[in-house]
Amino acid sequence: MSNQCPKCGHTNRPDAKFCARCGATLTPAPPSVSAAEVADKAKEMAAKAGAAIAPVAKEAAIKGWAGSKRGMSFFARMVTVGGRAAYSEVFGPLPAAHGQVTTPPTASTVPAPVEPAAILFVISLLTGWLVFALQGLSRAIAIAAIFVVLLALSWLGIRRPYFTRMTFDGLVTRLFRRGQTPEVPIYRFRIAEGTSGQPLDVVMIGERKGRAISQGALVELWGIRDPGRNELRAWRIETVDASGQPVGVLTAPRLIPLTVALFLPAILILIVWLITLVL
Repeated sequence: MSNQCPKCGHTNRPDAKFCARCGATLTPAPPSVSAAEVADKAKEMAAKAGAAIAPVAKEAAIKGWAGSKRGMSFFARMVTVGGRAAYSEVFGPLPAAHGQVTTPPTASTVPAPVEPAAILFVISLLTGWLVFALQGLSRAIAIAAIFVVLLALSWLGIRRPYFTRMTFDGLVTRLFRRGQTPEVPIYRFRIAEGTSGQPLDVVMIGERKGRAISQGALVELWGIRDPGRNELRAWRIETVDASGQPVGVLTAPRLIPLTVALFLPAILILIVWLITLVL
């Protein structure tokens, strides 16, 4: 390789230290490096960099996977528990309280209730089908969002608001009786709850069927609590003997939590959507 003088431009021998023409000091030319050597050096540097980054990347991947597992586990738990809660509420509800009746039950009448949850249920039924006005991915996201919200509410045990068929019966009666408000029976008593003995007021609204309750009876109650009033709205009361065996049942119109009531139409919407995908 030539060694050119930076001062006069004269070309000197590659190993020359001074210019043969002007005597200027020359800078030795750098040794030539082949393309293969450059590639090998780049690979070596990349390997060293990769070795340094690998532990950090591995740790980040492990943390990310752990976070993903927690997220998936939470979602799976919500789906499983929420679905079981909704199914149990519909097909096998559990008692909400049990204890001994401490006051004589009293019966009277009240105006038939108009429960807002019943109106919300009808509105939800009518508007739920609007998801089919959406197209493609938007429709899928909307249907998935409906299910996730309902499952989350069931998983959290949200049972209020609720409604009964009395709202619809009352609306029909008002229609045919020119606005006259119908009266419905109401049944009240108090129990000493469970082993704690804490008092709990029990209210049953609507037409009753079955065996009446007496003071001193041991009972199991199905219904929904109103924590702010220390009251339970019951729709089923079982009288039990000392061994816990049922000896009588008293029922009223069933309480239906709004969240659970929306599951059936939501499932129907899902089935219809899947059919449209197949067809």
